[in-house]
Amino acid sequence: MFTYNLNVPRSVDLSGKTVFLSASVPSIERNEQYRRIANAAVSIEEAVLAVTRAVFSAGGRLVFGAHPSISPLVASVIGEYIAPEVSSPENKNRSESKESERRANVFMYQSKAWAELWAERSKELAERPQVHLRWTDAAPGEKVDSKTLSKPQVPESMRKMRRQMISETSPAAMVAIGGMEGVEEEVKLFTELCPNKPVFVFSTTGGAAGIIAERHKDYKSHILVVDENSLDDVKKFWASRESHDSRSSDSQKIREGSAHADYRDCRYYVPYSVLAQQIVKKIAG
Repeated sequence: MFTYNLNVPRSVDLSGKTVFLSASVPSIERNEQYRRIANAAVSIEEAVLAVTRAVFSAGGRLVFGAHPSISPLVASVIGEYIAPEVSSPENKNRSESKESERRANVFMYQSKAWAELWAERSKELAERPQVHLRWTDAAPGEKVDSKTLSKPQVPESMRKMRRQMISETSPAAMVAIGGMEGVEEEVKLFTELCPNKPVFVFSTTGGAAGIIAERHKDYKSHILVVDENSLDDVKKFWASRESHDSRSSDSQKIREGSAHADYRDCRYYVPYSVLAQQIVKKIAG
């Protein structure tokens, strides 16, 4: 069980440690299987941004498999914390440069099976000097079909890519947010290859993460549900505030069930930034 606590550390050092980020936005077509929650894209984006900022601010590294819904989020954050270094002429080919790999803050993996449908947003992230792109070989006979993108494809190629990604980067921990089959498989592989390392799961982002949170006792590894009671804690906080001022107009509106009591109300939220800092603190410790 992950303890929710607002007392976040002011300074945490993740230097030399890599965090494996496994995340995606579940597709509407597979809503029943992966229980895409209301405002799924918003919640998943908030959680991914919070984790990315927490890792970078502590001097850590991220590794993940390229995904068009996640790559632009990482790209939007990396410039806030990490200044790009000017590459020397002899190291222009960054994908093959050992120096680039040594200095990278982000390791992004992609299977060659997807080479013809390489997402533009992932390309943009791969071009940044702080990012090291690693292509993995496709499995024999597998090729992506652009007409069936709503279903899982090239399973052996993706499994090979994920296994290589985890083995080569040896992450200190994993974070699971939203997602579908890919997130489920990455959790299984991580617990197999890194059995003594923690997997932090954001259940409130739904999808595969929500399913894994419900079944966390079935895993042999350390599955930690980070946000299981966080929304209830926030609600309890505001309820205690309201009890001190029963004449407040806002309190009266909430008691009457107005729009102010909605989940997306500014006072009712999952504190992803606080939780992300707690995760980083645990990894550093």
